[in-house]
Amino acid sequence: MSADSELAAAYNVIAHMAPAIAANQGKDTITVVRLNQGDAPAQFKLGNYTLTANYVGRGRVPIAPQPRQPAQPGVPAQVAPPAPRRPDGMPAPMEAAAIVVASGADEFYLGGGGIRFEFAANTPGPATVGLGIVQEGKFVDGKWTIVRQLGGDDIGQGEILTLRPNTILRVLLYRYE
Repeated sequence: MSADSELAAAYNVIAHMAPAIAANQGKDTITVVRLNQGDAPAQFKLGNYTLTANYVGRGRVPIAPQPRQPAQPGVPAQVAPPAPRRPDGMPAPMEAAAIVVASGADEFYLGGGGIRFEFAANTPGPATVGLGIVQEGKFVDGKWTIVRQLGGDDIGQGEILTLRPNTILRVLLYRYE
């Protein structure tokens, strides 16, 4: 993926998250995390939770395959350009980044890619946090539109949240003992 297409993809994620970003701009309910290969996990508090972000890379194969896009008549298939390389010929590690919005007491929007998130409660109550509803989607005309519902293997049976490249997720958490 060229630098131009990476930038275009990042702007696309931001554009599709615009309502959540605008609603939380200037508040302590929104943050950005950026990690490179080899970085220590980033930890931050947002809303009722402490999030730990771990680099997994933008080129890593996710738990579940990327959804297939239906072929469109007259539109040629796109071939991905070769991955960038370091001077020694090895693939260059890609940075991973995400915008994280706490939109409710137990609700988050995450956009970006290449990061695995863990959630821990930072308020009184049950200590264990589970992934309840996880949806991939985007905002269309200001309303959340679901592209697909994630579950089972996609979210490690409710314990693993990996943000694949150029993806926006809506996550509803729950707590239990």
